[in-house]
Amino acid sequence: MSLDIIYHSRRISEAKIRKKFVPEFGEENCRFHATTASKSSYDIALEVINGGGRTLIACGGDGTLNEVANAILDMQIKEGIEGIRIGVLPVGTANDFVKSANISKDPRKLKELIDSNSVFQMDVGLLTHNKVTHYFINAMDAGMGADAIGNVQSMPRWIGGKSAYKLGIVKSLMTYKNRRMRLVLDGEVVDGFFRMVIVSNGRFIGEGHCVA
Repeated sequence: MSLDIIYHSRRISEAKIRKKFVPEFGEENCRFHATTASKSSYDIALEVINGGGRTLIACGGDGTLNEVANAILDMQIKEGIEGIRIGVLPVGTANDFVKSANISKDPRKLKELIDSNSVFQMDVGLLTHNKVTHYFINAMDAGMGADAIGNVQSMPRWIGGKSAYKLGIVKSLMTYKNRRMRLVLDGEVVDGFFRMVIVSNGRFIGEGHCVA
């Protein structure tokens, strides 16, 4: 079985990602694709699928996983391509989805799942903004949480993991002002000023903060 491994090149080098996969799966079964810019995981995943790839492994954080999943869903829904599977090996800044799904960082566990054909379906969220559709696996956040993510993404590479999220949250706590939002929940309209609104498919956001 061929694996197309899409990895976040700012978080892990090609040499390190090869050390995780080649001993378990073999060089001949692995194709490595490095991200080159923000959101490039989506474009890479589209190219892989168009080239016949059907088992994609997202190696990064929640952002990498979400981009690869969006590419898969777009190809399934818009192009009718079925039989695409996604696996996860978390190596990124935030790994909140894997906490809810109890996914291991050990590549040997990933191999066991692939060898045993352990596949499960799950719900995804759907967000439409300015006529653009986007799916989310873990959570959608409007307000201070999204502002904090923007702070994290603007930080230097050497600030990673929990430190980046703590600093991003602290900055937002100091500077973010509540925004007026209009929510429609099961037909009921709620209009007011909110600090944060979360639609959660997983249990955790912001590097381990439990919200559901």
